[in-house]
Amino acid sequence: MQADFHYYATYALARAAGLKPRAAGIIATAAQYVDDATQPTLALQPEGIPLVPEVTAHTTFDVHNTQVLKNTTSDDQRKVWVPFHFLPGARGSALSEKLVCEMDSEVAHELVGYAVSRVTEPFGLELLGTVAHTYADTFSHHGFSGVSSRRNRVEPSTIEIQTPNVEEAAFLGAKLSVYQKRSEVGLLANFRNVFGAVLNAGALGHGSVETCPDQPFLIWSFDYLGYEDRPRIPSGDRNNPLDYIAASGKLYDMFVGARRAAETSLADPAGQRPFNEISGTLTTLIWTVANKEKRAAAWKSAASAGQLFNGDQAIPDYDVEVMDGSRKNLCSLQGDSDVRSERAYRFYQAAAIHRCYVLRELLPKHGVVVV
Repeated sequence: MQADFHYYATYALARAAGLKPRAAGIIATAAQYVDDATQPTLALQPEGIPLVPEVTAHTTFDVHNTQVLKNTTSDDQRKVWVPFHFLPGARGSALSEKLVCEMDSEVAHELVGYAVSRVTEPFGLELLGTVAHTYADTFSHHGFSGVSSRRNRVEPSTIEIQTPNVEEAAFLGAKLSVYQKRSEVGLLANFRNVFGAVLNAGALGHGSVETCPDQPFLIWSFDYLGYEDRPRIPSGDRNNPLDYIAASGKLYDMFVGARRAAETSLADPAGQRPFNEISGTLTTLIWTVANKEKRAAAWKSAASAGQLFNGDQAIPDYDVEVMDGSRKNLCSLQGDSDVRSERAYRFYQAAAIHRCYVLRELLPKHGVVVV
């Protein structure tokens, strides 16, 4: 998913669920910043305390550039992609099978419950936003895992775009033939072989199908590439609009749960709208065939027209500098109370708690141990 959903849709759904504008802004900013928190450089407080950022994503990489190592390490796959972007469904027998992301899984439900239970903590809204990102991604990234695995590899000639006229749209960057030529993007040493002889290669995440899962309007299909102990498997129709609509309903329910857990402190009853009243608008927005900037503008326009929530109907623009500037500001703060009040610090708290809970408690409970 991209910023149109992780930020703009998330903000609108939080407001429609009855959360205050400020709370919705913190949640939506954290949800999108999960994709933007790529800076590993630590900040040194004047008193000498190092403040270490939590990296929750990496910039797009070129696997042909041998200098780019971020996405190739086993640590980054297990500590970034698995807990934040490809939450394992924990089904099957082999570890590579358990690591495959599953839409709206039992694991995801437990993660949502955990975030809702901590919403009144100082970092609670940032945690809710971080979990909102991960939960939403299960609806777009299902069928792929956050490690380099042969299970992620796709037969390029089988990729078919079924959404009418979408091949001609400039925002896909290229026509289907180029998708096919670039389908090997993301091939890395299989995660099982990182520390030994490289016996085979796998694709990382959905690299084999480019950004197809991240386009909300796309209907498409492909075949997973077969190998010696597994035949080629058709994906069936991937109906992104239906998946994104389902994600919208689940995020709405999550935010209603958070509002109730926080009692009156986060609630804005005047802004609340029943989901069935806005579902038609949501469907229209998700079906919007346009680039991510125009899709974001469509969300803003619908909100301003009163079609998504009541009350203050503007969706503030997402500005990554709000968080990046807060991160840089950590270097100049004197006391711990000042540090703890910074949004970047609270985001890093939330990200660290999210990562630890997912990798050390939630996944092991379901038989998945990757750290």
